[in-house]
Amino acid sequence: MESVRADINKLMQQRTAIEAEIKERTDRLNEPGMPGMNGSLLDKEGYPRSDIDIHAVRTDRNAIIRLTNDHKQISSQLEQLLHKLHALARETGAIGNMSNGTPAQAATTANQSAAAAAQATASPAAATEDGPAAAAVGGVSSSAGLRPFAVVDEIADGSPAAAAGIQLGDQLCRLGSAVAGSGSELQQVAQELQQHEDQEVPVMFMRAGHEVQLTLVPRKWEGRGL
Repeated sequence: MESVRADINKLMQQRTAIEAEIKERTDRLNEPGMPGMNGSLLDKEGYPRSDIDIHAVRTDRNAIIRLTNDHKQISSQLEQLLHKLHALARETGAIGNMSNGTPAQAATTANQSAAAAAQATASPAAATEDGPAAAAVGGVSSSAGLRPFAVVDEIADGSPAAAAGIQLGDQLCRLGSAVAGSGSELQQVAQELQQHEDQEVPVMFMRAGHEVQLTLVPRKWEGRGL
């Protein structure tokens, strides 16, 4: 199971890098006076525009197309690994032992309190010391167009996540205003949880292909973190 998680984390890092490059190139194409992805490279008289670097524009356009295809391929691989991870969790009894809430080992200091509070978040690197084991993932979007960016594979008994009804295998699409695609999901999750202690925070998951809306209340409890 650990090797599958490692593969998921590696692919998530690759996808995040691709998203960042796509954004950089798209922003450049959409600067004032630039033609974007589909604008003409010719002037009104039909000659190549002299006010832009046509070669650079074509390079960015071709790169965006290539990167978009790479992104789709990686997202498909992530979805397959998610199903594999969930199957392994069932085989090893992780689902049956969910109430035992064995904490995952540490990853980064920055997301420790955030994932501990939700008991259901993940980073592109790994789960946190205080949080449930969770893996970054790409998959089917929700009806609101939100893409999953984490999957829950452990929940601690008595945690805020357990109280909210979050289940093993839930794919996190949104926590408050934190959604996938920004490249800073963890920072957004941390802010949401720290700013809303003892307050209701709306969360959205994909569960067995269906959209699930829940309410999480970050709070101090017997475990570590909020």
